[in-house]
Amino acid sequence: MRGQDNDPCLNLRKDEAGKYYCDVYENRIGMHKTASGKEFACVPIRDLYPNLPFKGCAYYKA
Repeated sequence: MRGQDNDPCLNLRKDEAGKYYCDVYENRIGMHKTASGKEFACVPIRDLYPNLPFKGCAYYKA
């Protein structure tokens, strides 16, 4: 299940075309919350690269 379907970030938005985007993209790096209130750290994908595939990452596809 993808993040936007499961427990999305509170800053995740959907445009008219049905595509998702981050509403605070310019300031996205740092701590944020999901719809259920869980805190998580948004980090640049390059910081995760040495540990990929990181199954907890929204970019990971099994």
